[in-house]
Amino acid sequence: TAAVSRQKKDSATVTFETLRMDALAIEIAVAEHVRPIESGLDILDVRCFPETENRLVVVKLRPKVEGQSKTACMGALSSPEIGPRLVIAVDDDVDASDLRDVSWSFASRLHAEYDVAGIDGLPATQDGVAEIGAVFKWFVDAAKPPLTQPEKRAEFDRATPKNLSSTVLDDFLPD
Repeated sequence: TAAVSRQKKDSATVTFETLRMDALAIEIAVAEHVRPIESGLDILDVRCFPETENRLVVVKLRPKVEGQSKTACMGALSSPEIGPRLVIAVDDDVDASDLRDVSWSFASRLHAEYDVAGIDGLPATQDGVAEIGAVFKWFVDAAKPPLTQPEKRAEFDRATPKNLSSTVLDDFLPD
């Protein structure tokens, strides 16, 4: 149809600034959709990355009980924003806006057998414009265990070198 042709033509001129504005709208919509789940998830931040054409969403949260980070991921995938195809849940010690920090969490806290899941047949868009039908979407739970499991949670704390607070970097650098 003419509308679909116009949408395809318009999508070819999508700029990074447009993607950035769309990312902000996706962050707000996902946060508003996910926050009230289970009588209020402790969502600290939601980030969408225009560098990925808004297909990656990171949800930063503090899970209170087992399964809440996965619930947040499922909620993000089922939000009214159908563009994102990957959701990564991270904990409160990870900077959700820094893909390096998100990648660290992904690489160090993920147990692939239990923390990765995919769903086929979810709606999606192409270039944020026209619905293209059903696609495979997935999520990764890269958050620590919940607050109700403090011993397990402590196992996933970041390693800190001994005497870090008393170390003076200049002592080790050449003059």
